[in-house]
Amino acid sequence: MTIFKAYDIRGTVPEQITPELARNIGRGFVAITGARTVAVGRDMRVSSPELSQALIAGLNESGAEVLDVGMVSTPMLNFAVAQFGKQGGIQVTASHNPGAYNGFKLCGEAGKPISYDTGIGQIETWIRDQAPRFQPEATSAGSSTQDIFPDYVAFLESQIKLPNKQLKLVVDCANGVTGPREYLVLEKHFSNIEGMFLEPDGNFPNHEANPLIPENIKPLQDRVLATQADLGIAFDGDGDRVAFVDRNGLAISGDMITALLARVELERHPGAMVLYDLRSSRAVKEEIEKHGGVARKCRVGHSFIKQMMRENEAVLAGELSGHFYFRSNSYLDSGILAALMVLELLGTTGQGLHELVAPLERFHRSGEQNFEVGDQDAVLARVEKAFEGQGEISHLDGLSVDFEDWWFNLRKSNTEPLLRVNLEGVTRELMEEKLASLKELLSEAG
Repeated sequence: MTIFKAYDIRGTVPEQITPELARNIGRGFVAITGARTVAVGRDMRVSSPELSQALIAGLNESGAEVLDVGMVSTPMLNFAVAQFGKQGGIQVTASHNPGAYNGFKLCGEAGKPISYDTGIGQIETWIRDQAPRFQPEATSAGSSTQDIFPDYVAFLESQIKLPNKQLKLVVDCANGVTGPREYLVLEKHFSNIEGMFLEPDGNFPNHEANPLIPENIKPLQDRVLATQADLGIAFDGDGDRVAFVDRNGLAISGDMITALLARVELERHPGAMVLYDLRSSRAVKEEIEKHGGVARKCRVGHSFIKQMMRENEAVLAGELSGHFYFRSNSYLDSGILAALMVLELLGTTGQGLHELVAPLERFHRSGEQNFEVGDQDAVLARVEKAFEGQGEISHLDGLSVDFEDWWFNLRKSNTEPLLRVNLEGVTRELMEEKLASLKELLSEAG
């Protein structure tokens, strides 16, 4: 399996990710992008300091001046690129992957994402073909360090109003990078707060830093119930995703959070466009339009979403995965900004998260389910043929078929021979009936 993926470079250390590779990624980054000023950050993994040093050396050897912002979240690295006018940025991180992994997330000016199609693939080719013949510049460029946290805090505080600071919070930082940074922002504004797993530890001694996996969020759910907290907040390893638990200990899906954030942003920007992950409940579109916004579906994946946001000047976008993107944040995602806006909404309405979400839970969803198939494209084609002339068919991302009282989306996995299914109906019985039929069809087609 290649380490050069759709949205980043990621693999195991030292089998796939080495200091030599990091150095060549720095060299290739400059060769392909032409960037001469680059911000570099890293997460808390054991291998990250060494990889970061090698990366900076490769950038310097290629003539790029480096701003080393140290151990920060991915949103903070992206903020540094946009805020300080750098021509590119690289975060050394494997996000939510286990401790044996590491990798690199790349962006261009203003934090614009670099995907496989827009640069990572070219860097892969450059490393294979050009790196063996690379000659360093005659005079190596330099690097400087800067603590960008004060600037980041000032930006976050300019975006929010927190009228109710008495809310009781529990925050799980999963031993990631948010413990010594983002958590402090919350602690500054909320005195009744309890932190879990705040110490950065690349070995993840308590649980993996992926809040979408139910077992990883269970300690937070238990603690919210035990302390009778108003809200639980969970960050992933590099802080670009966030998940929420209500006072009843229930995890709230990302599409419901998108709907709530839309309320906040549309109050500030009446009539603006809001993008929502095409796997989201129909309630999200209805909620956006109810508050005067323009609702538009978007395909899954941060590079597609950020591009679509810029093209349409959308004020907000949200994914089921817990990524939330803001126009005010240079069209970039930020877990902490999403958390602060949810807290703002709780304060202004005087309602709990469960009370705000309850009216939105008017449809019945299957949740994402995976099906192993041989030929993904062939199966997608056979499923589409089975629904030809029956519902409204879309190819925005995989295959979507919409009916008046139910819909489904079928997408290919980027990394495994799987098709991912999301289905929703107006009643639980209809949802279960249609899901069973679709499973049978997939079994026959596969």
